[in-house]
Amino acid sequence: MAPIPAPAKRSLPTPKRPKNLVPKGAGPSTADFQVTGIAWLEERAARRAVINGALLGEGALVDGAKIVEIRQDQIRFSRDGRTFAVFIASANR
Repeated sequence: MAPIPAPAKRSLPTPKRPKNLVPKGAGPSTADFQVTGIAWLEERAARRAVINGALLGEGALVDGAKIVEIRQDQIRFSRDGRTFAVFIASANR
């Protein structure tokens, strides 16, 4: 019986990071936004939030970030092609 040859060594390509991956600490800082109130209604056009002391609705801009969605307990923002959420501040946090 003939010996079985060892498998040929191949080099694997270097792994690449996805382009939309945000390194820890490099993305938008949620510390720039303080959400102190949310008026959430079924009708999206009527939803409002108090962000950094201003009463705003979906689509408004805050410090270069667009309010994408107002949810019952958080606001979803978009800035520089990235989406992030800021939760409403509470006295217990």
